[in-house]
Amino acid sequence: MEGEEDYKFNTPLFKVPTSSFTKNGFRLYVKFEGLNPTGTQKDRIARLHVSAAKKQGYYGITAGTCGNYGASIAYYAKLYGLKAKIFVPFDFHPTRLEKYASSNVEIVRVKGYYEEAVAKSIEFAEKNGFYDANAGSKNSQLDYEGYKTISWEIVEKLGNTPDLVIVPVGNGTTIYGIYAGFLELRNNGMIDRVPSMIGVAPADANPIVASYLSKSNEYHDLAPEKIKITEENEPLANYKSLDGKKAFEAIRASRGFAISVENEDMKFGTSFLKSKIGIDALPASASAVAALWKVPHEIIHNKIIVSLITGSQK
Repeated sequence: MEGEEDYKFNTPLFKVPTSSFTKNGFRLYVKFEGLNPTGTQKDRIARLHVSAAKKQGYYGITAGTCGNYGASIAYYAKLYGLKAKIFVPFDFHPTRLEKYASSNVEIVRVKGYYEEAVAKSIEFAEKNGFYDANAGSKNSQLDYEGYKTISWEIVEKLGNTPDLVIVPVGNGTTIYGIYAGFLELRNNGMIDRVPSMIGVAPADANPIVASYLSKSNEYHDLAPEKIKITEENEPLANYKSLDGKKAFEAIRASRGFAISVENEDMKFGTSFLKSKIGIDALPASASAVAALWKVPHEIIHNKIIVSLITGSQK
């Protein structure tokens, strides 16, 4: 654990050739979170939560997950010497979590969706005195603080403020945290504007995107029975996004929008990123690039665009 408290996340910003787009005339960069310890931006918040749990004297930490966040919690729990109890929907494919499982980690399969896994985790935390690292918990301010660092790194590496930032949305925590980071930079006089925040996910598996596309003025949950979950869209699948209201308002306040994608779009995005810049991206995350084929050209013409990309589970 030596030096871990001083560890600074500083993932690269890669420029992507746009000549393959039918209509180019914009600059595209990807913020590649695949070079974090477990390959996702979840490491940024997992480290904060596990460190806080250790400092506060907790014996263990718990979270509900689709897989990626659980992997980060498992990794840092081992590093800090804590027990971890991770709850996962029964039918999901938590490949990354299983990779980082160890003797100090217990994985519990839960009937239902991600939301049920979170509910079981919260219940376990309350009954057993574990630290609650779930989105929307009393400790969730650490999530926003962790994701603010992505904004800071983007501005530092670009030397400028992008026009659009595209983020895959599940709970909406990441996009809200990045927005909050840009807002803080602007309020401190370090940038002169906040970029438009663009959320991307399947509309039939995510209420943030569904709410925007329904032209509603506010966020609303989806009916659980209406959710269509696939192996590709699992990381984005929610019927109730725990930070959905914050994410929806971040999109609206930044003059952004939301885009719906399908499984084939995600797979295409993965292939595109591999062939153009040689990175292995998680399909759900690669939707943040594939979505550009669905945006009217006049919206992105002459714009500087940053897409947040997570590493594959290989």
